[in-house]
Amino acid sequence: MLKCRVIVLLGFLCLPVAAQSFYPHAIGNKWRYSDSLSIEITGTTTLQNGTNVYKFQAIKTFEGTTDTFYYYQNIAGNEIHQFHSLDDVHVIVLLRGPYATGTRWIDTNPQGEPIDTLEIIEATASLSTPAGNFTNCLKIKSYNNGNIAYLWYAPNVGFLKIQNSEACEGGCGDKELISYTIN
Repeated sequence: MLKCRVIVLLGFLCLPVAAQSFYPHAIGNKWRYSDSLSIEITGTTTLQNGTNVYKFQAIKTFEGTTDTFYYYQNIAGNEIHQFHSLDDVHVIVLLRGPYATGTRWIDTNPQGEPIDTLEIIEATASLSTPAGNFTNCLKIKSYNNGNIAYLWYAPNVGFLKIQNSEACEGGCGDKELISYTIN
């Protein structure tokens, strides 16, 4: 059985658009997924370097667990970054522009070793979930230690779905958006 890292995504077109349109950042935004996961933006804070970050709270209903993580947009790189604590020096790049088919990036572990290779394989995908029908979505292929996952992001909504090629440890099963509230 593979051991996978869990990526909580809301989380991120062929037109030049800001990363934030694929990861709408506003306090009170909420997303609910098919695997009993609920995510809400609960506030903001400023890092020592002056970067404004959004605080996301993830709640797994059936486990009764709460996880806090942070996102920020790197304007210059048109990227969305995720990290798990304000002291965390390891940043995961969830989305990277340009938002066009063929854009690739590699995420690394804290030691700088590659752990994920991600590629936008479609910039105008359509997808239906229990939360609705979405168009002009990004479809991303992620390669992680032999596991392949597909991720979809809708503009002005965020992360829609993850579909893994096989089951793996650590709660990285398939999930899709059931409902959302964007302020």
